[in-house]
Order: sequence, then structure tokens, then C-alpha cells
Amino acid sequence: MKTVITDSVKERLNYSMPVANELKLGDIIQELQQSRGNETPFISSTLVNDRIVCFGDSITSGDAAGVRMYPTWLSFHTGGFVRNSGVSGNTVAQMLQRIDADVIAHRPGICVILGGTNDINSARPLADITADITAITNKLISNNITPIWCTIPPRSDNLAHLPTIRKLNTWIYAHCLRQGLEIIDLYTAFSKPDGTPKDGFLLPDKLHPTTAGMTEIAKLVASYLPRNQRKIPTLFGGDAESIVPNPTFSGSNSVANGWMQYGSAGTLLSYRREVSPNDSSSMWQVIRKEQGIDSKTGGIRCVLPATLVAGRTYRVELDIDYESDVDNVVTSYFQFKDSSNAVIGSAVFLLRSPTLKRLDNVRISAEITTPAGTVSTEWITYSQATSAFTLKVGRPRIIEYYSTP
Repeated sequence: MKTVITDSVKERLNYSMPVANELKLGDIIQELQQSRGNETPFISSTLVNDRIVCFGDSITSGDAAGVRMYPTWLSFHTGGFVRNSGVSGNTVAQMLQRIDADVIAHRPGICVILGGTNDINSARPLADITADITAITNKLISNNITPIWCTIPPRSDNLAHLPTIRKLNTWIYAHCLRQGLEIIDLYTAFSKPDGTPKDGFLLPDKLHPTTAGMTEIAKLVASYLPRNQRKIPTLFGGDAESIVPNPTFSGSNSVANGWMQYGSAGTLLSYRREVSPNDSSSMWQVIRKEQGIDSKTGGIRCVLPATLVAGRTYRVELDIDYESDVDNVVTSYFQFKDSSNAVIGSAVFLLRSPTLKRLDNVRISAEITTPAGTVSTEWITYSQATSAFTLKVGRPRIIEYYSTP
């Protein structure tokens, strides 16, 4: 639901940031709302589903050690899995290039977008940046995905960038009003009255958010999400319809029957099984990696033969628990192969390379569509680190959707 811009709100907006009065931001938004602009407004009705993808650059991906990324905090606010599709260093042009694989392929109901910082770093013309933002919006809308844009937070590593940030944020405001979209104003939330960042919200690099900043982003995003989202429950019963081999991780060896060790850490890896805290009839598969001298992988994999049929869509679920002393990469993905054992296309991620040091027994889920030509499918879940870590996975489940959800 859009906020009606009254005259008092207009004046508040005009003075909400240092250059807003000069730009008459409130007047721009009020005029757009009254005239509807010349773009076709997108009025979001009932969401297609409750899946959320956070799309952006390093502020989304959360590459800084010791800082949990905002999509993880958002998952705590919403009570569901939030996909992190941030890639460090991305411009909005690069985000547009990967939007099919990293957003649309996962068919979310909502996509939260935060980008533009790296475009400003590289001095891209505002006209080019805004053209890419428009293209991202149109691409999402045409795929029945509700976009929620965020304004770019302030920074103090290079104060000369602040006027450009404010100009681009003004355009993002106007763009969202034309389209009838929600906008989350991170700039105002992160700013002092003079437009510089609030104390404690940015790391020493003066650009990326601290834990306090990340939690603030998550709280703001959560407050804008529709309250009547349809929740798709995660399910498990060790049921016969699941395509995964040995979904309870039973067996007499250290690795569950039907599953295999995965990783490059060699003798630093050890495997065991223990009773799942979520279901006493099921087991955790536990992967322990000890401290090393360089970054190595450790995890588990299984190969699914022709049971995943090309062109069909499946729901995937997995319990995951992770603990380490420092932030490390944790990933779970599917890889499809043809009759010659060659990989088809790109990997499809259930959990895409976040950097974190703890996941507290969460159940993640996603939808995957098997590409044409698939003969076998490989599911790999692993962590990569120099440090020691303990990765636990349990209750894997894959079921076919008999109609598009």
C-alpha cells in the first residue's frame, strides 16, 4: 500500500536529507503520485508466494568477517529462509546480467534490491545506472515478482560521493512512486542530520555495515513485507515420495548410506552421525574439519540418477547447522549432467556461498527445475575454510511439484 503524500509529508521529505530541499524531493513525489507519471504503475496484489530473494552487492552478500549479513537477520524476522543473492563488487549492470540465474530461477514472490554503490565508485553516468535499475524492475515485474528497492546508505570513506548518492536516491524514490512500489529508505535510517553516517553503523572501512547496521537493514525490510504472506511450510516425515536416497541418514558407517564424502581437506576431515534434535527417528550427518594452513573444503554429496526428470520442478529442503570461530563460506547446490557426464548450464543454489560462522539448526528450502538433457544430478553441501568447523546436515527432502506453485 502506498503512502499518500500530503503537504506536511512533502515538506518533511524536502528537508529529509541535505540536498532534498534543493531537489524538492517532496514536490517530485507528490506530483508523481497525483499525475501517476508516464510509466505504467505496478500495483502488487496477492503475492505469488512468500519466498524472498535479497539482490545486491557486498552490502547484501556480507563479506566482512564477523558480521552476519542482513538476509540472515531478515530470515530471523520472517521465520523463513531468505535467499542471499548478493555478489561483492557488483554494479547494477552486473546485477542485471545475472538476474535470471540468481533471482528469477528461484521464483520468489519478493525481491529486495540494494545496489548502486559500485556504480558510483566507478563513476558510471547516472543515466546508465537508472536505465539498469528500470530494466531490473521491469524484468522482475514481467516475471510476477514484487520488487522492493532500497535507497543507498551513506558512506564516509569518500564524502565526495554523497551528492551523487543523494541524487540517485532521489531518482529511485521517483521511480518507485511511478511504478507504485514500496521503497525502503536506508539513507535516512543510516544518516545524521548533516547526511553523514550515524556512529556505529559502518565498519572501519566506512562503507560496509556493522552488525548494528545489518540488523537495522533487516528490521526495516521486515517492516515493509506484507503481513499476509502465504507461508509454505517445510515438511518432513521420511516420506516415501521423497526422491532423496536415505532421507533419514541411516546406516552403520560414519557416512550415511547413499551419500559420499566431499572435499579437499583430506585427513583434516572426519565424519560421524548423531541423532537429529528435530526428529529422533532421523540422524544428522556431521562433518568436522580441523584447523589447516590453507583454505580447504569439507562436506557431503549424493548423486541422483534419472529420478529428477528434465523440465520438471521440485521442492528441496534441508536442515543445516554450522559452527566455526570465524566467518567461512557455506554452500549447498545442485549440478546437472548430461549423458557424457558434462555439466549442463550453471549450478542451482539452495544456499549460495554466504560467509558466516554460525547457523543454528535452520531448515532451508528452494525450488529447482531440471534442465533439458539432464541424465544425473549431483547435490553437494560443503564449507570452505582454513579454520576448523563443524557442519551438520539432516532430513534432506526432494519432492516433485505436480503443478507450478
